[in-house]
Amino acid sequence: IRELTVEQRQALLDSLRFSDIEKRQMTIKHAYDTTCDWIFECPEYMSWSALSNNMKEDPFLWIRGNSGSGKSTIIKFAFTYHRTRQGDDSRIAFFFDARGTDLQKTAKGVYRSLLLQILKGTEEIPREIHALEQSMRGGFSTWQTSALKELLEYFIPRSGRPTFCFIDALDECQRSDSRDVITFFARLSELCAKKQIIFRVCFSSRYDPRIPTQDRRRVCLEEQEGHNLDILRYIEHKLQTRPGIPTQATQQALKRKASGVFLWAMLVVGTLNKDPDWGRRCSFRDRLDMIPADLHELYRHILTPKRENDSEDKLLLCLQWILFAKKPQTPMELYFAILSDANPEALRTMRESARNQPTEDLAAKFLLDASKGLVEITHAHVPVVQFIHESLPKFLHSDYAIGQIWRERQSAFQGNSHDRLKRCCLRFLEGLATPASGTLDEVEFPNYCHQKDGGKWTQSLCSSKDHLPPSLDPLPIFARYAVENILYHANEAERNGVTQAQLSQYFPLTHWIQLVNTLSDQPLYTPKASLLYILAEQNMSELIAAHPHRLSYLNPEQELYGSPFFVALAKANIDTIRSFFR
Repeated sequence: IRELTVEQRQALLDSLRFSDIEKRQMTIKHAYDTTCDWIFECPEYMSWSALSNNMKEDPFLWIRGNSGSGKSTIIKFAFTYHRTRQGDDSRIAFFFDARGTDLQKTAKGVYRSLLLQILKGTEEIPREIHALEQSMRGGFSTWQTSALKELLEYFIPRSGRPTFCFIDALDECQRSDSRDVITFFARLSELCAKKQIIFRVCFSSRYDPRIPTQDRRRVCLEEQEGHNLDILRYIEHKLQTRPGIPTQATQQALKRKASGVFLWAMLVVGTLNKDPDWGRRCSFRDRLDMIPADLHELYRHILTPKRENDSEDKLLLCLQWILFAKKPQTPMELYFAILSDANPEALRTMRESARNQPTEDLAAKFLLDASKGLVEITHAHVPVVQFIHESLPKFLHSDYAIGQIWRERQSAFQGNSHDRLKRCCLRFLEGLATPASGTLDEVEFPNYCHQKDGGKWTQSLCSSKDHLPPSLDPLPIFARYAVENILYHANEAERNGVTQAQLSQYFPLTHWIQLVNTLSDQPLYTPKASLLYILAEQNMSELIAAHPHRLSYLNPEQELYGSPFFVALAKANIDTIRSFFR
């Protein structure tokens, strides 16, 4: 049997990878100490993981629970345990993410990821598989779902060892694909059983009528004593005691009201720990009665303004950045983004003195306080700030939240949000003093170096570009985002009904060109480039439609492509070309 060469094998593996293939798994928090162990003593889990290849045996285990109950943490814990356990078996996993790219929430994505994991552990890959031969002819440039299924059906039954597959958040898979995933895995299990190979799948999902599990082996988290004891242990460890408050009674009362929802307990413990009046002006039972039991009602309770003040404004701005930023922000980026709006004077003072520079720990504490514990910092290679749970952005887009928390009209919410982020970027850029030369070494804003400290890269102010790990951006914190995305937010504001017709009158064009050339490997524009040319080059079609001089699109300029029309043509910016002729 002819096998793939080393180069062909590597090309195959590279073609199966996709951006953020493990992002969701990496952003799920690890289980707290001494929690989740109960799953391995659960009778349903034990019978599912038993090594039996009886074709009549149900190959599926369903872990069900309400939003925020801790399903993803359980799945990650079980998968991690099996990955490190000694034994001749194969462990593969996929974590759906409704907020991710198409491949993070579709059947094609799960099949590509699982096939990649299987082939990485397969030394010999034969060439004579029909789907593989077809993909090789195309240079592994594209993958069809049918080809991915065929390859999984070939390799898993022939692996010669048990395979345990963990699929998290199936309810976040696109509606049309969830049944396809279930049907395919049932067929794959039958193929494996015929070859006396064990294949098991552990799914997690919310209670979703699209995913019936009445006759299946299942574990409902809220009903599990071990899960509720985990919540109690968390409360015992994290809740701060107060004089005059019965500790054990409080802990038990919180556990009961949590009703199996781990996230509820985390948020309430954090809220009580920060409440200076708890235990002084009202009894703990009165305070507990004031806290809603439903998770969405709890969001409402935390976010509904008690009074208009500075901290409430920082809270909403923090949430707006995470909702509408073009890319996830690092803690330091988001810290500077909020500071540029909330306290530009402090930002200027910070730039002038190395002694006033914030640390990553300070930025993280600021964000956790400003968000009232509703955001978290991931433990990825480059940490970013994200919502504490996927249910929160859904709530923030709800009619109630838009009307009562954001105090907006539904039709104006997105437009006003993008307009505010545009203004944050504008204020930040206005605070950067840029010399005429436009080189990085001469730009008068702080240049942050990164140095190794106890095995961790940390940021600090420095005078040179030394000590830069290749994976980290050597440019000023938040400056790159503000320069590259200020026009994006203006364009989205215009798209969503907030006019930007006056943009050309106040946009600091000369200053922006100097900055964008500074942050680029080579100059992108001459100092005399028009805003219309730049908008055409970046395909900002909504801003072009609102531009007062858009009909001058044929006027020649001293830029690479001459006129705004020809740069749009060269870049195949069809939306921009249409805007010229509106």
